[in-house]
Amino acid sequence: WALTLLLASIDVLARRYDVRKISATVSLLAATLYLVISTGAVSTQRAYVMALIVFIAIIIGRPALSIRSVAVAACVCLWIHPEAIMGAGFHMSFAAVLALVTVYGAWQNYRPPQFRAGLFRRGVNGFVGLSVTSLVAGVATGGFAALHFHHVSRYGLLANIAAMPIFSLFVMPLGIISVALIPFGLDGPFLMLMGWGLEKLIAIASYIAAWPDAFISVSGAPSWVLVIYAAGFVTLCLATKWNKLIGAGIVGLAILAWVAAPLPKLRISETAELTFWETTNNGKIIYGRRLRADGYGRDMFLERMGESDAELTDFREERGKCDSQACMIEVDGRLISMVTEPEFLNEECDTADLIILTDRRAGPTQRRKCAEKLVDLRALSKHGALDIYFTTDGFKTKVADPASRQTRPWGQRRY
Repeated sequence: WALTLLLASIDVLARRYDVRKISATVSLLAATLYLVISTGAVSTQRAYVMALIVFIAIIIGRPALSIRSVAVAACVCLWIHPEAIMGAGFHMSFAAVLALVTVYGAWQNYRPPQFRAGLFRRGVNGFVGLSVTSLVAGVATGGFAALHFHHVSRYGLLANIAAMPIFSLFVMPLGIISVALIPFGLDGPFLMLMGWGLEKLIAIASYIAAWPDAFISVSGAPSWVLVIYAAGFVTLCLATKWNKLIGAGIVGLAILAWVAAPLPKLRISETAELTFWETTNNGKIIYGRRLRADGYGRDMFLERMGESDAELTDFREERGKCDSQACMIEVDGRLISMVTEPEFLNEECDTADLIILTDRRAGPTQRRKCAEKLVDLRALSKHGALDIYFTTDGFKTKVADPASRQTRPWGQRRY
């Protein structure tokens, strides 16, 4: 826009050439340079491909269809990084853009063909546009954020409305001016002002994040719920008129499946550390044994429960009946026994519903006697950490890190 305005001011040049094509060519080179010097994240690749389509359309004199540009950008990003199909960055970036293109495309149909307004009216329209943009992007990314990160920001819209004017009208222009003045050594004062603006953004975000109940924690969902939700979201955006109800129905179905999905009651780490939760009048209480052990796995377990900030309680002090041989814990009517040595298994196999052998592997005799009740270091070393689901007739065991992940180079376990 700035380059077009500058070139249009040169009368001889503007009369002879289409200055928009010149501006689009230079802007395309600038966008390419930014892509090269940036980290090349999925959101950056998406923005670059969409800008590339728009600039090329201007150069060759063809209209650029926004929905198609989003689709092309998605295909290019997945061609470069196919693993991004299940990533939070890919989902949230494309969800926000797809929703914005859909909403503003529909909005254009209801705006008057010729729109003129004074300075005050333009300011009001700008604020309304910013608010709609923040609302649409927040709603579009909120579901994916909850599915990936297990929490929703309650005041996200307010934070965006407060921060975006500073970022768009102050920080970014100063950044562009600073880059342009680097060859002349005059960038320092502008970078200082830009840093001041960024400090104000952080202060706004920190202030709003400190409000009571700023984040709503939600429980995790199986990966197939994410697939259904994404399919419904895309259908809702791309369908026409009443067909959008199909997309809304699919999204509603995914949310119902999300709410009804069972949650594991216990986690047994690779080193036989037990973590479990119970619901009380004050919410969920998380119990563990050695509170510093299995830190990362326990954090992931707590996120799936929707209790990422919960404090852990040592079950030996609150719930366990422990002696030198074993710890007995009752969870939802099931008796769980944690045994240190195999010779103590014979008695526990007759009384406990689930037995965890913490320090050694069980021998073949004890393994046959305890049948499906026993979890020892042999099973944990073979499969890794386990999630335990309670069922009406007992319990179900599921590997926390499935084989499909262990086959990846970064997921292979070493002993």
